[in-house]
Amino acid sequence: MDPSALLFTNVLVAIGFQMRVGRTVTDVNAAARAMRRGGYCLLSASAVFALASTLNPLLCATALFVAVVLLTLTELLQSAGSWGLSYDLADTARLGEYQGAWSVGTQLVRSCGPFLVTLALSALDATGWLVIGLIYAVAAGCVAPLSRRAEAAHHVTAPGPSGMAELCVASDGSVAEVPIRAR
Repeated sequence: MDPSALLFTNVLVAIGFQMRVGRTVTDVNAAARAMRRGGYCLLSASAVFALASTLNPLLCATALFVAVVLLTLTELLQSAGSWGLSYDLADTARLGEYQGAWSVGTQLVRSCGPFLVTLALSALDATGWLVIGLIYAVAAGCVAPLSRRAEAAHHVTAPGPSGMAELCVASDGSVAEVPIRAR
């Protein structure tokens, strides 16, 4: 199988499903669901990658095709979910700070990720794929409870009647204004 066929598959799946996946993320809960589904897709793709080396060439090519589709769906779901969380949980008055912190985290993953994946695969062979998939699935499973907790304690900084105040929004929807003291 020509490796460019896998790249072409990745491009077609990304183009074909990016908008559909993105439209499903409308709030914090939907973003967390997308992240969890991405974790399941990556776990599945990792299992298929691990299995591929044990198959005959035709089945291996088919397995790689399936794994690339799952991996691309992982990317789409994780991207939509993380963008949704990064905006929906951010303090609107300090959106730049929140987005900056989110971007630093994203760049750390992009810089360290390839090294760590290579290390895991070099040291553990096919088992490395399963380890990577399990770590990602567990992390993705933690997103929903953590995002619910963050949403329940969501703080919004806004000018109040007596100057700057923090508007604390509780999970029941009630809002309390807490003055910010000058430092």
